[in-house]
Amino acid sequence: LTAFTAITYINHVISDTPKVTARSLSSTSVSNIYDKNGSIIATSSSTNLDYVKIKDVPKTYIDLLLSTEDREFYETKGYSVKGIANAGKSIVLNKVLKKGDVRGGSTIDQQLLKNTVFSSSEADRTIDRKIKEIWISTQMNKNFTKDQILEWYVNKINLGEHSYGADTISMTYFGKHLIE
Repeated sequence: LTAFTAITYINHVISDTPKVTARSLSSTSVSNIYDKNGSIIATSSSTNLDYVKIKDVPKTYIDLLLSTEDREFYETKGYSVKGIANAGKSIVLNKVLKKGDVRGGSTIDQQLLKNTVFSSSEADRTIDRKIKEIWISTQMNKNFTKDQILEWYVNKINLGEHSYGADTISMTYFGKHLIE
């Protein structure tokens, strides 16, 4: 494969990349109705979301999230060469040598895109999608701050119990907002 062929292929793939805006990254398909105490009394969906601003996310939560999901979040430009290499290595070990589990190499930026634009289904785990994720994540990092990206991610992650976002799951399990 020549460099020209690879570049031509990548340009073809990114030519069909969906447009991502601040609105699409922050929007939810859930509307909540709150009582006078701030508790959710009705929702427009079978999923729950209590949107939390990044300033209201405790530093301890952010530190734990970054230590498990993306240690280099604030240093990367949306993707990690080391993460991609480790994911590739795990695929080879698993598929060819039948050793270990396949590991992901996505940054928080890429995971946000998967949760917003793409899907996590096995059929969508393709080289083309990975190229698009890398492309869009670099564009996000040019247009938005890391704190904006982290806020959107914290509110888009599915944490079970039909709950999306860190504040929602905190309310679901503990009846308290994340900041509490």
